Amino acid sequence: MQNEPSRASDADWPPPGKTLRGEARKRIAAMVKSKYDAGASIRALAAESGRSYGHIHGLLREAGADLRARGRTQTNAGGSLRRSDMRAPTRVPRSQRAELAAKLKAEYEATKQTIGALAERHGLGYSLVSALLHEAGATIRQGWQA
Repeated sequence: MQNEPSRASDADWPPPGKTLRGEARKRIAAMVKSKYDAGASIRALAAESGRSYGHIHGLLREAGADLRARGRTQTNAGGSLRRSDMRAPTRVPRSQRAELAAKLKAEYEATKQTIGALAERHGLGYSLVSALLHEAGATIRQGWQA
């Protein structure tokens, strides 16, 4: 019986317990981000590397990864979408946040729509639209001001 070859990625991981600094840390963070973007979970990456969940999470944040929501996001065993997948998005990638906030602010102020109507029109969650309007500096109207 032949020995199974070790995974190529095992050679890329520094030994657990070794502090990552400088260029080595950036290289590992980029590798972790590419595996995460390809679909690997934080837990799977932690198990593969021998590092903690928090360490992998930190590397992903340093690498600028858009972190997925918790839980399985594909389909359940029956092949249908989970209820949580049918809800309006509650997060926006950082790269798109400022642009979307400015767009929502302009529409909110020009049309006098409620936050709820704006959220429904764009297929976003109420709390997300509210947060983006605040970030854009919009003056939020009270119900009696509409």
